[in-house]
Amino acid sequence: MIKIAFLHERKSYLPEIDAYVEFLNSTDKFEAVIVENVREIDETYDIIWKVMGIDLKRKRGVGLVHEYSTMTVGKNAKLKDFIKRTVNCKPDGRAFQSKRVQDVYNFKDNTPFIYRDMGVHHSYYDVHSDKEYDFVYVGTMDPTRQLDNMMKFFEKNREMSIILIGTPDEELQKVYGSLPNVTFYGRVPNNELPSVAAKAHYGLNYIPDVFPFNEQTSTKLIEYCALNLKIVTTNYQWINEFEEREGGHFFKVEEDMSNLSRTALDNFDFKTPDLRKKEWSRLLTDAGLVEFLTEIYQKNILRQK
Repeated sequence: MIKIAFLHERKSYLPEIDAYVEFLNSTDKFEAVIVENVREIDETYDIIWKVMGIDLKRKRGVGLVHEYSTMTVGKNAKLKDFIKRTVNCKPDGRAFQSKRVQDVYNFKDNTPFIYRDMGVHHSYYDVHSDKEYDFVYVGTMDPTRQLDNMMKFFEKNREMSIILIGTPDEELQKVYGSLPNVTFYGRVPNNELPSVAAKAHYGLNYIPDVFPFNEQTSTKLIEYCALNLKIVTTNYQWINEFEEREGGHFFKVEEDMSNLSRTALDNFDFKTPDLRKKEWSRLLTDAGLVEFLTEIYQKNILRQK
């Protein structure tokens, strides 16, 4: 058995880590575990998988995979990406969410790599919950997501309700948490998230039209589609490409959501695409994850002989 440690310090929402472990442990080749503290990783593991970050020094005799799932956000993003590209130790393999992410980092070496887009756990499909809210928003709420306009809309339009799932921004919760139509639900275990999110009629994919958010996969959007929610979204590059490619029809809101009303929603011809091909086991099989890790393991064994 090939032993793999996935480092996940639980600071971010990374459903892909749980997906990797479940998928690999369903095979007869791997023993995969999640490790929350890097100091707990020792030479008994054959491969270490890290979501980057900074990783200056690798453990001798242990295979190493660096995952670049998103592009850096916030202040000095380009500088941070440059530092990651130049100071990180060289791994045995890299995983990128997409070619766009790979192009941002622009590594010049010949390290093997795979593309691994965002997927959906099988528990999202065919979920049925009683509807209690108009909208659901899942995911990051920090200031980089520019959610003030979204929340101001619900402050002004209290006949529409929203449930927000994830770690709330302190300022947002302070200003809007007492509104009767706004529910800050907090973080939810991955296995409970589908049934909670499915209590809404519409999945709200509020993404600022700024780099890198407007060019990378929206996890929440894919999860909304898997739940067969009607999609309300801001208008930006990735969502338009996705909508056309998958045959969806989403309601596009202005940045201040001024064009959103009950009448507009009732009159809109929504179409939510079937994304069963995004189920994690199918997606990771298509990505060649087993073959990728097996090759890294075999090369590492040969290096030690």
